[in-house]
Amino acid sequence: MRLTAADSYIVPPDDLRHAIFRGMEHRLFRAEVVATRAAVVAGLAEAVQEASSLGLEVRDPVREGEKVGAGQALFALVGPALALAVAEDRVLGWVGKASGVATAARLFRESLPVRLRVVCGGWKKLPLPWRPGLRRAAEVGGVATRILDVPFIYLDKNYIRMFGGLSGALRAVAALPGEKVIQLRGEWGEITGEAEESVSNGASVLMVDTGRVEDVARVASRLRELG
Repeated sequence: MRLTAADSYIVPPDDLRHAIFRGMEHRLFRAEVVATRAAVVAGLAEAVQEASSLGLEVRDPVREGEKVGAGQALFALVGPALALAVAEDRVLGWVGKASGVATAARLFRESLPVRLRVVCGGWKKLPLPWRPGLRRAAEVGGVATRILDVPFIYLDKNYIRMFGGLSGALRAVAALPGEKVIQLRGEWGEITGEAEESVSNGASVLMVDTGRVEDVARVASRLRELG
């Protein structure tokens, strides 16, 4: 079987789809990527780049961050059968995963009072190649991806353990530029005591990470008592 130059780089020469679509190399088809439920669209840049690498033309894309309804097309792809078949595996994942993140982020943002700053830091735990797209997806959904917009130093539980406690960790970074943010888990005593110790040693933001909202309320109450 003879492959065209356009086909040869899309999938390996021994891929069965070359045989399946033999003789259709010069026919063009149109496909649409359609939302199956209401969603906030993200990941378009990566999806378009992937489609272009397959030699497909992208038509009528919606805007990044746009809210679409079930059954609405996000964009159309035009190209030969082989490229469109491969696109189902390579293109949909970019926009599907990112849109899921953006939709969840928008749900959180819209369900909470405007005065609350909503932050998602989970993107830092993902494999390195995924981080830029999914971080942008969270931002498209309306949440921040950093605890502060200004430069800061974040001291998490492992830093604190290596320095032997909250005060030791904060003293170690006291001379470094940036706001000091520290994670509190109740590992070094009562959570309100940890808060008081941290503030006394230069912390400007306390990240209460026990998973209990009542702990946040107790810390906030204690800090108000301290002025």
